[in-house]
Amino acid sequence: MTTRQTLHEYKHAPGNQTCADCGVADTSWASTTLGIFICVDCSGIHRSLGVQISKVKSLKLDQWASDEAKQMAVGNLQSNEKYEACVPRIVLRPSGSCPTHIRNSYIRAKYSELLFTDRREAAEARAQLLSGSLEGLLLKQGKSNGKWLPRHVVLADGTLKYHASEGDAEEKGSIPILQALCTVVVPGCDQEFVFNILYDNRMYYFKASSAMDYFRWITSIRAARARAMGWDGEREDHPMLDKVCPISEIAQGSYPLLWRSASHLANLRCLHTDQALQLLDSKRREGVLSKAGPNMRGMKARYFILHERTLAYFGRQQDAEAKGVIVLGPPSRGFKVCRDNSIVSSAVDGCCIRLTTPDRDYAIQAETEEEAKAWENAISTAINTLPVY
Repeated sequence: MTTRQTLHEYKHAPGNQTCADCGVADTSWASTTLGIFICVDCSGIHRSLGVQISKVKSLKLDQWASDEAKQMAVGNLQSNEKYEACVPRIVLRPSGSCPTHIRNSYIRAKYSELLFTDRREAAEARAQLLSGSLEGLLLKQGKSNGKWLPRHVVLADGTLKYHASEGDAEEKGSIPILQALCTVVVPGCDQEFVFNILYDNRMYYFKASSAMDYFRWITSIRAARARAMGWDGEREDHPMLDKVCPISEIAQGSYPLLWRSASHLANLRCLHTDQALQLLDSKRREGVLSKAGPNMRGMKARYFILHERTLAYFGRQQDAEAKGVIVLGPPSRGFKVCRDNSIVSSAVDGCCIRLTTPDRDYAIQAETEEEAKAWENAISTAINTLPVY
């Protein structure tokens, strides 16, 4: 059997048709060191690990020695039995369309840190992550000047606090994680290892120093939020994790961590489990829309974020403070949404949305009719179907 025939046979063995790390149906690359088949996106991360951990080769473009081809007998299933023996469900796992941050941090945790193996050291490291507590240095973007400044950050008891430096008793800020909206990628941001937190009409931007530092903070925040909702840190079959853990929704380039509204939090513990799970299935959309002022004259671009019943808009995507926040109520309280080109003279046909509230009407315009329809449907869902407390 030739080398190419050997590779072909191993590639078509069970488990080897999908990437060993992210699961996409693309195994045009391989790690000869690990004996696994991977996709082109994951291959770039593997290459950065160094050949002592993962030597990457293309199945089509590279020349293969016979001994390298024989190493592929390991295969994805056997490899993952070792390297993914104990992956907590709270961990963000990469998928085909995930941000590079997620892919990078997961692969490094898996192969460089051996974090998901059954070793005792790995079990201790996982227990620390799942405790929902972490302390260390992060860069935080300034509210007014946009500069990244070092901050000593402490995550404990469901609250993220930051100080000017370690040992500084005075808090510069405090964020109750369960009442905040967190995403692991700032949309359109080219900074590596950035995550943002929207809380109390303000956007906070934090930046980790490395892929593993990023992984620890993201996982710890997820664990802290899950614990605040009743997870004990151990049960992998806890019903809350069915909605908390999967990466099932990407909104305009953002990945959800775990988001919950403060109003839902107050009612969570008195609800039946099925009802609580429904509340965790949050509705979210974000992007640039044009908005008219109160006099309905002229329209300015604003960055909108819709999360459950909260519609916030910012002057720019990177702004720390929202220019306005609309808490959407039910139709019985005077809330309504529809497309209406008559609300402003400069409206583009089919692209303008009228949002009626008890206080005033808002004119919001999308670039295309399709986008306007999507926003109208999302806002309508919030108004007509989400629980009100």
